[in-house]
Amino acid sequence: MLRIKKRALLLVAALVWLSAGVNILRIGISAILSTYGKGSAWWNLGIPLFAFLVFVGFTAMFYRIVDKHERRIVGYEAEKVSIFLFFDLKGYLMMAFMMGLGITLCQGGFMPEVFFAFFYTGLGSALSLAGLRFGVRFFRLTLRQILWIGLGLWSVGLGTLGIFLPILPTVPLYLLGSFSFLSSSKKLHKKFQKSRPYIRFLKPYLDANGLTKKAKIRLGAFVTLQIVIAGCLVRDSVWGLVALGILYLGFVFSMIFAVKTIPPIAKSKSQKEN
Repeated sequence: MLRIKKRALLLVAALVWLSAGVNILRIGISAILSTYGKGSAWWNLGIPLFAFLVFVGFTAMFYRIVDKHERRIVGYEAEKVSIFLFFDLKGYLMMAFMMGLGITLCQGGFMPEVFFAFFYTGLGSALSLAGLRFGVRFFRLTLRQILWIGLGLWSVGLGTLGIFLPILPTVPLYLLGSFSFLSSSKKLHKKFQKSRPYIRFLKPYLDANGLTKKAKIRLGAFVTLQIVIAGCLVRDSVWGLVALGILYLGFVFSMIFAVKTIPPIAKSKSQKEN
């Protein structure tokens, strides 16, 4: 069975929904071109109005469906899954029902052509929009992952330079890098955890699953002092100051969200065990 990365399922869903929507929209537009102008002025005005109402109704329904499928796809534990899991069983049954109903209506002659003019135009537009939303979700996740990985590599690189250049805070940068990898790539995070710099500089701080409030304050004061010194050295460079600002915000963010604050008693126990 063909297996792909679960995030790629969003792209598969985008292509399937978009192709179905464009095909149905094509039928609707063709029906409009053959019927529009052949009725009364009120009826000609009613075709786009009814098409818009159908579009709004199905868009509201598909909006929830897209969110539901995105949560399901992202929630898979395995990184690679079957390519056919862009739909669940309920989704496949709904798709089969709608395709069967559409074929029956088209081939059976149960509905006048004007029905397809407004109904298929509205339905096809809603399906196409849902496909585009799946595509936006795919590229948004991909872009987010790329940004996090880039931030992680940048932080680890600067942190490694900090081993030789005291002006760069190694531990906070490694903390930011570790948090960035954890938010984007478990594979990179595991590799980073096995690296010598991580074991030597960062692991001692994380053995107790966090830092005490006092340790955070000391580390924060040390990093703030280093950032101020670095800012004085690059005060004539706007981009240098911006980079230091981003770096400092990243450190503060990692201290608040990535590193837990543990009570002094828990820390003292871990120290006694060591």
